[in-house]
Formats: sequence, C-alpha cells, structure tokens
Amino acid sequence: MATGHVSAIALNLRATPGGNTIGLLRQNCRVDILSQSAGWYQVNASQDNATLHGWAAANFIAQDTASAVPPSTTVPIADDDTHPVRQENNNVIGPDGETFGHVQHPAGFYVFGSTTLTGWLHIATQATKISASSANVLQAVINNEGHMEAVNSYDAAFLSFGLQQWTNGAANDAGELAGLLQEIRALDQAVFQDCFGRYGLGVAEGLAGSPPTGFLTLGGNVLNTADAKQTLRGATWAYRFWRAGHVDAVRRAQADLAAQRIGIACGKGVRGLTAGAWLTSEHGVALLLDEHVNRPGHVPGTLTAALDAMIADGAAADPTHWGDAQEAELIRRYIAQRNTTTMTNSAGRADQIARCVQQGLISGSRGSYRA
Repeated sequence: MATGHVSAIALNLRATPGGNTIGLLRQNCRVDILSQSAGWYQVNASQDNATLHGWAAANFIAQDTASAVPPSTTVPIADDDTHPVRQENNNVIGPDGETFGHVQHPAGFYVFGSTTLTGWLHIATQATKISASSANVLQAVINNEGHMEAVNSYDAAFLSFGLQQWTNGAANDAGELAGLLQEIRALDQAVFQDCFGRYGLGVAEGLAGSPPTGFLTLGGNVLNTADAKQTLRGATWAYRFWRAGHVDAVRRAQADLAAQRIGIACGKGVRGLTAGAWLTSEHGVALLLDEHVNRPGHVPGTLTAALDAMIADGAAADPTHWGDAQEAELIRRYIAQRNTTTMTNSAGRADQIARCVQQGLISGSRGSYRA
C-alpha cells in the first residue's frame, strides 16, 4: 500500500473525486493511499485520534518514495479533430473517454502524474547516465514537485510540466520548459514531432543560461507575452503534455535535465568553495537542489548565511576534515535560514526530504553523495 503526507497547509477530504467536502486534513497528516483516479487519491487518514476516509487531491499529497505505485508504460492516444479533449464539470477527459485531470482554478488544470523517477529507472528502455546517488537525491526532491506526467496550468507560469515542474515563465519572462523541449528534440526528433511538433509547438532560437531558458513557439509565433502564453492553459494542452509524460524518450530527457541541475546547484560559489564542497551528504545535496528548483535565485545566499553563522560560532572554516556532526549542524542551520525566505513551504519540503533519510532512501552521512 502506498503512503504519504499532506503537503498543503490544509486539504479538503471529499466523499468522491471532486465531490462534497467531508473533512479537512492538516499539513503533514499521514495518509494511506488506497487507490487513485486521475488526480485524486482515495485515502485513510489518522487525525485527532480519529480515522478519516475519503478522496483528496493528489497534487497536495507527497507520496513516500518507498511506497510509490508502479510506473505507467502505456502511451495514451493522441488527440485530433475527431478525438478531442473535453471538459465536463471539474473533470478533463481525454480522447479515449477517460478522465485524466481536474480543474484546479478557473484559469487551468492539474495532473499530479503517477510515474516516479526511481520507478521509471527500473523499467527504462532509454539509457541514462544518472548515478544511483543522483537518482536518490532527485527522487527525494521530486516528491515535492510531481511525477513524470505532472501538469499544472493554473498558476502564474501558465503551464508547468514534469519532475521538476519546468515552467513556461511568468508574465513576459522566459521559462525552463523551452529548455526541456529542446532536450527532447535533441534526443529524439520523431518523439518531439509526435508529442508537440504535429500541433505546431516548437522552441524559439536563442535559449540561454544554466539551466537553459527561453520561449516556446506556436504556429511559428513566439509565445513571449502573457497574452500569447494564455492559450497553453487550455485542457487540450494539459492533455498533450500529460500524454508526453508517458513516452520513454520524454522521461529520459526529464531525468537527464533534472540530474544536470544537481551539478548547477552544487557548483554555486560559497565562501571560496562550491556549495557541494560544504554539503556532501545526499541529504544536504537534496536540500540544495530543492531550493534551487523552487527559488534558484536564493542559492547560494541562504547557504552562505548559514555557514557564516556556523563559523562565527566556532566551526572550522575549512570543511576538509568535517564529519557527520558538522554536516548535520550545517543542514539544521541551512533549513532554518531557508525558512526565513519566500521559498514555498520550505519547512514542509525539508520535512519530506528528512523522511527519505528516516526511511533509508537517502543518506545523511557526510560524503555519501556520489555524482
């Protein structure tokens, strides 16, 4: 049986998927996941010495890695004029007649997905160079984001997709989703055409940065304004990206791009060294990556502030001979520093990663991360 916890501050418990509210689950409430239905989990929850039973939005339940459901391997059919995507009440229904997602807000839709990185790695037909340690770190962070098929088209970024919720960029900003699509196109042109090109979606020239950011194109027009990006909020595009998340080459592109981000986060300069020289455990690297995914501009400032305070209190300014005790102390101070920023649910995200340590899925020992 899969298990998890509520990641939102509060989460409605419903009688049926999208149905009447019958209770309220608080943040970090533990749940047993009994079944799932396109964006909803049927759960048993223990809260206030009572057992509650009902349905809750999967997008706000972080599933324990060790209990993840088996990955989906069947690619849904593509939509076309005779097989359209449609919306009925709060459900979005694919061309095969199956519900795949739900309305989150009048602006858009969400799908949490079901295929974890570690689940996919066990069945992958596409080769990947991700080390076992990197896979552990990535999965610990991905529990805070979504799965291979995850789609969010309701927030300020218009459309976000996949393991690290690569976004289309808020307002007129460039986004990392263009970088992911470029990775998919470079890996397998035929897959890119099947998933996106056939509908006129492409990547504009001039991607820049690390990770790469840029703009998508649709019908040859660059989507570089809020008005132009608005079309991607529709149910049809939610379906197309969700469908793409089932394709093996798209999953490999996600995995490879996600792994590259570990190096980016760890390579940030901190007090004359790199962030990865100060935090060397899988736990510490996961926390670095977690912040970089959610608030990349905050790294390495938060780690620097935590280190400054720790060294001012007597810690060695050279980490060469640090051990587990110093690693744990820096992690404690780093989390506390993160919690003072605008990072989304910093404490809850850190708690989810800590549970992976407790379950033996990642290590808190200094030097345990191996790229």
